[in-house]
Amino acid sequence: MSLIEIHDFTADVRRARSDTADAVACFGKQLRAERLRAGLSQREVAEGIQSTTAYISRIERGLANPPLLAMVRLAEAVGRRCRFEIG
Repeated sequence: MSLIEIHDFTADVRRARSDTADAVACFGKQLRAERLRAGLSQREVAEGIQSTTAYISRIERGLANPPLLAMVRLAEAVGRRCRFEIG
């Protein structure tokens, strides 16, 4: 299992540090890319984390700010792992 490394888009998140909405959108964009790369539907991801397609859609569009545990579960649902860095 490879990583969805927050490191992959850390530069984007750092630039967005003062704007949470940009950071949320950045995560959603990465999640969508990884979901599509894995050939999964939003429904399959939602079922993998016991959630709804509406919630997955909102995350991918940057309209929902998932908690860290949800981010880890989302990464696993698309066949990746999540690593967070502070600093």
